[in-house]
Amino acid sequence: MIATAALIVFCLVTLRAIDYTDFKDSAYFKKTRETLDSPQLQPPAEKIRAGFAQVDITPSVGEPMAGFGARSPMASRGIRSAVKIKAISLSARGRMFTIIGADLLLITPELRRAVLETTHAKPATLYFTATHTHSGPGGYDSSRLHALVLGQYHPEALQRIRDAIVTAIQLSQKNMIAIELDSARVGTNRPFIRNRIDSNSAAYPAIDVIRFTNSNSRKPRALFIVASPHATCLGSKNHLIDADYPGVLSRSLEQKYGIMVVFAAGSVGSMTVASPVGGAACTQYVGQTIADAVSDLLRHNNRSARQTIIASQLLNVHLPETHVRIGAKLRLAPFLSSSLLAKQTYIHVLRLNQTFLIGMPADYSAELTVKLEHQRQSQDPGVQTREHLIVTSFNGDYIGYLLPRERYAHNHYESRTMNFYGPQAGEYFNALVFHLLQTNLQN
Repeated sequence: MIATAALIVFCLVTLRAIDYTDFKDSAYFKKTRETLDSPQLQPPAEKIRAGFAQVDITPSVGEPMAGFGARSPMASRGIRSAVKIKAISLSARGRMFTIIGADLLLITPELRRAVLETTHAKPATLYFTATHTHSGPGGYDSSRLHALVLGQYHPEALQRIRDAIVTAIQLSQKNMIAIELDSARVGTNRPFIRNRIDSNSAAYPAIDVIRFTNSNSRKPRALFIVASPHATCLGSKNHLIDADYPGVLSRSLEQKYGIMVVFAAGSVGSMTVASPVGGAACTQYVGQTIADAVSDLLRHNNRSARQTIIASQLLNVHLPETHVRIGAKLRLAPFLSSSLLAKQTYIHVLRLNQTFLIGMPADYSAELTVKLEHQRQSQDPGVQTREHLIVTSFNGDYIGYLLPRERYAHNHYESRTMNFYGPQAGEYFNALVFHLLQTNLQN
């Protein structure tokens, strides 16, 4: 009896029911809504200047690799392809913004903080992205949670990657040229992506491209490309440093057109690669499939925007209670996990004319992105011709996976193991982005 009573008390203290309360009635939603300030909008600039740079971050053989906790050992045994940091800086009316692309699993809060402290840049001026390669450098974050997928912490790895990002930013802000920009969404008939949560559900085959063109020569200088398959062609048994399919994509277009290509992982939370072959052949198939689709766009000299609005906003987001799950209906009491998981995060919106880059602090589900796009279009049928929404994951913070509510009950890695903030979190973030677009950025 004593043992039974002790077990009951233990469960009452340490376990809670999963909270399905609508986020619209929550205190965290109301607190976040109160912080929705107007962004620092710029009037149209007659001239936009841009600079481009890249820095190698290929680690030495034997250093930790990032991506798979199941990789054993986590040390690399060789190099298949180089990995890099790339930067695109944009200047207008005395203000500077930099888009950072990294051949990394993700940009961690510690790495972002180190870059900001070194550059003394305002947070809203640096837009972080990552390719999400699962065969890139590791060891660059000291937190216990990140060590599970980044390997043992090596301070020199953090310093090396921080320095490379800082150098890329600085180089991209030198020798800037007048540019014009345009964006487009392209597609392909070749399958390259599938829904990994539900094979019967649709994938998200969107390939988003922002093109930066030299105003004088009318030649493209750089591309920013976003697509949503997880960069996991090379599985946990791979021990060679490799940029995965984003590396193939970038090298193919760079060699063909003499430009710089920055690839960013999009709404990867529920998507993975679809390929008839595996391993290194998969990286070639998926990377070249996307490269071919983008090449079709480059063969057409679309009119670029001569006047561009540049705006940037960070929205601080108060998070729901933690939901570290114990079975289908129970979770750990929040006080047991709150010391390991964040209470706040942020969304980063960077506006380039009518193109909106939306930086999410998570593996953001493509199914959420589809919901967001449909919501925008149902609210205003003409919005599709005016706006181009591009969601990127891994904005410099990380709170796990964000999925639609209806996926929460599924017994998947994404919903059971890596969904840290409950069934309402995905829709909550969508509502915040919708509110930003609806009230603050429609100018």
